[in-house]
Amino acid sequence: MSSTYTRMAETYEAIFPAMRLFAADAVSLAPPITEKSVVHDNGCGPGIVTAEILSRHQRRPSLDHQHQKPLLQQTWQRPRRRSQQQAHHQTGHPRDAPRIEATDISPVMVSAAARRGAAVRSQVMDSRELFGFDDAVFTHSFSNFVVLGMSEADTARVVSEMRRTLKPGGVAVLTAWRALGYLDVFEQVAARQMAASSSEASLQSNMGSNHDRSPPSQQRHRSVDTREAVLTERQLRLALELGGFPVSGKASAPVELRSVTRALPWAIWTNEAYAPIRRSMCDGYTRGWSRVDTDRLDAAFAERVARLAEEGASYRVTAWIAVMKKA
Repeated sequence: MSSTYTRMAETYEAIFPAMRLFAADAVSLAPPITEKSVVHDNGCGPGIVTAEILSRHQRRPSLDHQHQKPLLQQTWQRPRRRSQQQAHHQTGHPRDAPRIEATDISPVMVSAAARRGAAVRSQVMDSRELFGFDDAVFTHSFSNFVVLGMSEADTARVVSEMRRTLKPGGVAVLTAWRALGYLDVFEQVAARQMAASSSEASLQSNMGSNHDRSPPSQQRHRSVDTREAVLTERQLRLALELGGFPVSGKASAPVELRSVTRALPWAIWTNEAYAPIRRSMCDGYTRGWSRVDTDRLDAAFAERVARLAEEGASYRVTAWIAVMKKA
């Protein structure tokens, strides 16, 4: 599904408003960022965390990235080898702005992040292998939903690399999905489609039809699995521990784990940019479905979304926000 998001780099922030909202929460929960800070926007996408940080250091809001008021209180109250890919940066570091390194595995996203401003240097780099950075470089490291769809092992590698590249006393903030309300609706629609398809197959079988789309054994083994889209608390705690940040309350590696919920309107799903996302869901979360069946599922889900949007309905999304301090 990552290639789907890459294709919409220029409109990503407008299409996915939750990303900026949770980015604002992540920045608010970190220690204050000053002109002396060295920040890593890890898995930066089009630079949403970067934009949030820079908006707080601008004397006047930019035209396209207005400052969004954080809803969470700050957690921390205290004083305070090079990549083979060519870095993108602008000359003339702005006054009072922190130094920001933005990295992403997608060259398209890296180019979009580079346009955030002169304080930003962006490079193509895998969040699981930050070979372009030495140990103990950053005061702050943010990873905003980069672990979406990753295995527990890969999530742990992301956390481990964030820890390695942090300076002692530095703080890493990682966000990941805990619950996505739109998946509940998707699963409901899929269940109805499976029931309807099974009934149709049984009717055709009883009538002796030769046009059954799939044998009964295959019909019985169709399923929907959306678990890879979210992380359970157990999965996240394990990944943090494997990455060097045990959620145990020990002074040597303190971790604060929060859960934040926001409501979003179904109307955003009526944007045509969501069509490939629906398609990716239908293809990626189904098992044993024929192309005909996934096409029907896509159409049925789109119809349900349109009705919910017309009704002015909303759904909830919940994110984990893990704030990790390196001893």
